[in-house]
Amino acid sequence: MHKFTLTAFSAAFCLAMAGGAIGANMSKSDYNANMTTVKSTYTTELAACKPLAGNAKDICDAEAKGRENVAKADLEASYQPSEKHAYGARLARADAAYAVAKEKCDDFAGNAKDVCVKEAKAGYVSAKANAKVAEAVSDAKTTAREKTNDANATAQAKTVEAVKDANAEKRDAGGEVRRARRRREGGLHPRRQGALRPVVRRIRSPGCASARPGGMFNKAPRPGLRVRATRAMRSGLPRA
Repeated sequence: MHKFTLTAFSAAFCLAMAGGAIGANMSKSDYNANMTTVKSTYTTELAACKPLAGNAKDICDAEAKGRENVAKADLEASYQPSEKHAYGARLARADAAYAVAKEKCDDFAGNAKDVCVKEAKAGYVSAKANAKVAEAVSDAKTTAREKTNDANATAQAKTVEAVKDANAEKRDAGGEVRRARRRREGGLHPRRQGALRPVVRRIRSPGCASARPGGMFNKAPRPGLRVRATRAMRSGLPRA
């Protein structure tokens, strides 16, 4: 009998170590409805304990109260998910298991009862410690995720800035190359060079009247006039 009771205690504390049922956010109306259900369920279970007597009734009452407290803690964790409420749900399971375990120890006497109480206490301390460890692990994971997100954001920002600087340097280098090529080709922009066309330019010779390049001759050309093609007038360069 004593061995069976300890096994039951172990099972109870294993349940106490389990995390609460954490769900998605729920509405206020759903929260109120679920809370009403929890309270009514507790009232029903408590009423079922009344026909019992002695320690059996005490155990039944403790079990009903423990289930109510666990249900309320789970509901809070579902309504407002947080590590604090998750820890509260774990702790509620540990408290419920410990309360039932202590009541069951009243079935023993003398040394057997002392051993039962000490084992129940040790199981309770262990369950609370495990709940605290789970909370610390969750906090550490949350902090690590936040740091990772910050690190990723910083790295992305640095990458964008580096690409921007590299593109600017490429544009500057390309501009230097284009300017160097224009200086080598006589200072003309490539687009203007492609738009140049040959025009007739009159070269003055002895006895020849002057004329404006590309315009009408002041006098009719005389023998000895030489005509050659040039790329001056239509390119917008100064007249010769």
